[in-house]
Amino acid sequence: RGRELRLVVREMAPCLRYLDEQLLLACGASLIVPCGTSLSRFLTLLDSLHGHRWTRTLPEDLPAILARLRPPAQRGLLPRREFEALVGGILAAERHGEVSHLLLHLRVAEGLNLTQVLGQCRLRRAGDLACASGGDLWLFLFGCRLDALERALGNLFRLPWRELFAARRLLAGVDEMAPGADDAELLPALLAAERAPAPAARLTPVRIGRTALESVA
Repeated sequence: RGRELRLVVREMAPCLRYLDEQLLLACGASLIVPCGTSLSRFLTLLDSLHGHRWTRTLPEDLPAILARLRPPAQRGLLPRREFEALVGGILAAERHGEVSHLLLHLRVAEGLNLTQVLGQCRLRRAGDLACASGGDLWLFLFGCRLDALERALGNLFRLPWRELFAARRLLAGVDEMAPGADDAELLPALLAAERAPAPAARLTPVRIGRTALESVA
């Protein structure tokens, strides 16, 4: 059937991430139906595919597209030179329509410093990177759509991110980053704090008398 063949993927449980959906679409899927879609709505979506022709181009090298859509193993705070090299390589390999990444310049709010701001930041996902340079924070979010940016920043910072930063700017590439060097006096301490394990909670034994146990019963 060639380009008139329609492939529909129905999500039966919440398991597909944005990158998974983009990979399915790039490999021939015509429609992805989210989990929770009612049967009547699902049948309506199927009807809407009548006469549909697939307009994408199938990847000739599947391992290559998998490599592009797979986030790097690194995450968290990096030295500026390493940050620029890694982010620049990811953006250079990006193909239009496959997946989107976001590079941000965040200017710290007056009265705060980078140490305080990064103490509120947790970069848990592979491919979410940051560097501290010129007193500002440069943030790269792998596989993040623009319409999901507000929610992503809300998840990254413990405090409301609008209270931490005076300005936010989207960049097209690392060449738009302002010249500057690492905040050398901050980097060792920040890296050590980020990699240190969370302190274990200290438990203090409490003696419970027989009277207290009887009152609970």
